[in-house]
Amino acid sequence: MVVFKLPFMGKPFEPTWTYPHSEPSNIAACLNSRECNGVARRGRAQRIRTHRNSLEADMARYVSRKLAGSLTDEHEFDTAGLDKVFAATWLSDDHVVMGTKCNALVVLNVGNGKRVQIPLVEAHVPGWGSEQAVGEKGLMQRQVLPDLGTGIRCMAVNPSRTLIAVGVGRPLGSIEIFKLPSFEPLAVLQGHTDMVFSVAWMSDNVLVSGARDMTVKKWMICSESGTEFLSPLNGPRISLLSATVSACEHRGKVRDMLYNTAKSNIATLSTDGFVKIWDANKFKPSTNVPLRYTEETCCLAFDDSEHIYAIGSANHVSLVDPRAGQVVHTFESCDDGWGVRSLAFDNAVLAVGGGKGRVSFYDMRGGKYLAWPSSHRSQSALSTPSSPSPLSRSASSPLSPGYARRSRIRRGSTAILAGIPSDMTAWLQTGEGWLLRDAMYEAHFQGADVRNAIYTLKYNPSRSGLFAAGGPLQLNLKGSFAGMW
Repeated sequence: MVVFKLPFMGKPFEPTWTYPHSEPSNIAACLNSRECNGVARRGRAQRIRTHRNSLEADMARYVSRKLAGSLTDEHEFDTAGLDKVFAATWLSDDHVVMGTKCNALVVLNVGNGKRVQIPLVEAHVPGWGSEQAVGEKGLMQRQVLPDLGTGIRCMAVNPSRTLIAVGVGRPLGSIEIFKLPSFEPLAVLQGHTDMVFSVAWMSDNVLVSGARDMTVKKWMICSESGTEFLSPLNGPRISLLSATVSACEHRGKVRDMLYNTAKSNIATLSTDGFVKIWDANKFKPSTNVPLRYTEETCCLAFDDSEHIYAIGSANHVSLVDPRAGQVVHTFESCDDGWGVRSLAFDNAVLAVGGGKGRVSFYDMRGGKYLAWPSSHRSQSALSTPSSPSPLSRSASSPLSPGYARRSRIRRGSTAILAGIPSDMTAWLQTGEGWLLRDAMYEAHFQGADVRNAIYTLKYNPSRSGLFAAGGPLQLNLKGSFAGMW
């Protein structure tokens, strides 16, 4: 009798994968030099590669040592009054703009901690965001949905840094375009019927977006291209624009998207368990990559040097190589199943922000997390002032709707810490942030160990600092956190 073992009957096969090493651009110049003949060219190329490999190994060890010492000094910012920072992007090395669940658009000066709230379109146009909003051509044809408290979930600055797109929570499904640096409203994009989770610029005036309505849309941004306009109390009129192209290729929410300028393609992440790579010109998916870990897939990052995508899920990070059309590597997160909420690449190091308030750094070349001294608040809990000592979670403390599920998969930290010395750990713990101690907190969360999920991670333009922001993972708690390493 012959027994055949089908691939899906056992553990999924994951081939051995190593982080690719790109050829430095100056090698090609050296090899094409007229001074080199064939033999000398091959010999010189070999010496350059040998020197490069040695240099890369030395640099990797140096970065691993220095990174742990340079990023452990966290500077926390005052975020009192803001509810959950969901999105952020840098305007310059000194200023970062944040979007919150309470629909606030805030510019933060990281040098002095001062912040300025930017008025959205509803502040310029009375009645905008309600069914009574009117334009120059009368009552809006599209019924505006009521505010469901979704807030600002995404934002992006165009390549020339002259425009910023913000996916706002009111009206639901709208995207507002502002001029930079003045933040003067330019246009409102209408077409999505539900929360906009992601926006990405393809060029200075072409934007793509993905939303909870499962659609991906393309927009042309031109102040005079609209047929309808809003008339603010002061300032020029604001265009109302519709999408030029719309596609529904996913069977779930489109949670994140990125545009690859070098390859002219768009990557979209959905809750249907797929990453799709789109041909930007045809606006059609060319590659469909099924994910192995599909629970709570909500964030996407791109390594533009090696063209690799990272996807965060409930307890894992998956790496997708679009050239192979598959997941090439996976590793566990450090948040015990509380979810990977944000990702950010810095060359071969991937920063991972989780629902438990931990920021970890995965060395792609070494295939492991960087170790951090435990003395740098990496092990400390986020206790509220009313509970000076951390309390363990219990059934009487409903920290989140998924507590029971998460308590059963608390295996990540044990495996991750197995190869790390006892006086070191694999993550940095964020600060306490601000928490509103209202009736909900007093009734259900008082004395509980409340932590801030890291919803956004962004390196500044000079790559000299990392901005992290978020808030309590629990739906009914109001609070926020923002800090920089």
